[in-house]
Amino acid sequence: MIIINGYIINKEKLQAQEENRQLRISQLETENKLLLQQLQPHFLFNALSTLKSLIRTNVSEAQDYILKLSGFLRFSFNARKNPLVTVDEELIFVHNYISLYQARFPEALRFDIVDLEQVKHKYIPVFAIQGAIENAIKHNAFTPKKKLHISISLESDHLRITNNKIYKAEVENSGIGLKNLNQRYKIIGGSSVEIQEDKTHFTLCLNLIDHA
Repeated sequence: MIIINGYIINKEKLQAQEENRQLRISQLETENKLLLQQLQPHFLFNALSTLKSLIRTNVSEAQDYILKLSGFLRFSFNARKNPLVTVDEELIFVHNYISLYQARFPEALRFDIVDLEQVKHKYIPVFAIQGAIENAIKHNAFTPKKKLHISISLESDHLRITNNKIYKAEVENSGIGLKNLNQRYKIIGGSSVEIQEDKTHFTLCLNLIDHA
């Protein structure tokens, strides 16, 4: 009887642990979906405003802008179904994203990617690179004379996204935000986003994930 009771108690304990694990996974999935819903609420309004201006001044550029905006929106809608994407998929999306901003600030933004070929099939949380770039654009007062330079490079097992700092008065947080990105990283990858900062540069380090 002691052995049987012990077996039953142990079985019930394991079952309770499994139920708690499944509940935690469900809660994390729900939380991740809610965090994704907070992305880019103001960017779209700015993009449509830019498009309206281009239609009035340069139809050819407006048509190109529409194609890039369509690619951006298509990725955004589809990506909400997949919390992880490959580095290559995210970078294609980021190129469209940067191009949309460069249409607004043609002489003020510089964007460089150091060879990431060897890690293009690894995974990161969707919108991770885009969120880091959005943060850089939002918090720096760049102009054609004071360009914002954003670079992406590989160091060990993580991506480094670095930008020069151009002082700008504090603005209210919106969009993905670093807090949002950090939380999603914890949910999906189990790690935190690392920030390195000095007087002249701001760097965000994103861990790479081997499997989706």
